[in-house]
Amino acid sequence: MVLNRDRIFKAADKYIQSGKIEKALAEFEKWVAANPKDWNTIRQIGDLYARIGRNEEAIKRYAQIADYYRQDGFNVRAIATHKMILRLDPQNETAMLNLAELQVIQGLLMEAKAQYQALVELYTKTGHKRQATEVFKKLAEIDPSDLKVRYKFAEFLERAGKVEEAVAEYVGIADEFINKGLVAEAIQIMEKVHALEGVAELDKVESVLSGPAGIEGEYVDLASELSDEVFGTQSAVEEVSSSGSPIDAVTNQGLDVMFREFKKGVEKQLGTEDYDTRYNLGIAYMEMGLLDEAIAEFQLASKDQGWLLECCSMLGLCFLEKGMPQIAIKWFEKGINSPGRSEEKQHGLRYDLATAYELAGEPDRALELYMDIYRVNACFRDVKDRVSGLQAAKN
Repeated sequence: MVLNRDRIFKAADKYIQSGKIEKALAEFEKWVAANPKDWNTIRQIGDLYARIGRNEEAIKRYAQIADYYRQDGFNVRAIATHKMILRLDPQNETAMLNLAELQVIQGLLMEAKAQYQALVELYTKTGHKRQATEVFKKLAEIDPSDLKVRYKFAEFLERAGKVEEAVAEYVGIADEFINKGLVAEAIQIMEKVHALEGVAELDKVESVLSGPAGIEGEYVDLASELSDEVFGTQSAVEEVSSSGSPIDAVTNQGLDVMFREFKKGVEKQLGTEDYDTRYNLGIAYMEMGLLDEAIAEFQLASKDQGWLLECCSMLGLCFLEKGMPQIAIKWFEKGINSPGRSEEKQHGLRYDLATAYELAGEPDRALELYMDIYRVNACFRDVKDRVSGLQAAKN
């Protein structure tokens, strides 16, 4: 039986307005059962479940959406969706891991490190040593030149009884010091390795410990240096503050002050014509949920023709997130009319524009745009399902 989309959605909206969320959900679930790739509706279902405190169901829907975004290359949207999951369940291991991986892909390395750190702490507290080790390894691999993190990882492996793996990491750190000409520091690391028993690296230890002849002078107490807390006032894995997340120690007022100071510093360093940095700053603000700040940066960056297309896309997404589809439409249309767009980008902008028209209550215009894409590339994202859904709603 063909479902009448208009009738279902009008009924659901009426239920929502009268506070009958469960009945509204039943209507939407009926529609999604027949249209499993209607991601906008799935997102709305997740929002409604969260609204009535059914967080498990909400998380299930948000996870579906995040997977779709990631598979389709919409990493920014996937990151935002995983953050929504973590607001409902701050210790959702899958969301934490996916978020960190996506942040690495997007080059948000500090955020990724913080996420991996939190996950290591969680696994350590719950006794999941294998998972903690795997995640700590990912943390150490983000920036191999960060020897403090690698040293903490080696210590973690040593405490976990993984002596050979710890030795390999210590030796890798020593090699880095040697490459930098810091032989004395390398020797101190290798002395630590030499103290470990039953490992296969002792020949290499002896060769490094013998060192080049004539090394003079004192060297720093590297064990003390590297054992300084890498992640603030606490070890990444040994302790967690009694209040839970480290961010609990910072008040909202403090965060506001820090952000204002950060913005002042940015404005001092950047010129209004530093378009590359303005665009990247817009992405960072968008990831932080600071949509107004992101919009301001993208508007500045859009003055550069080289960034115009990307900025139009990002501005459209920001205004959609703010629930302002009419303004989003203007930016998507500007992007479509801008020069230098590839066929793939053209389809992407048309798809987003169609989504904006749907949200603006103009399904006929949305269908027209989806059909334009469908005629050229029927396999583009879920355009086939979009066309079918809107055509069914008209009948």
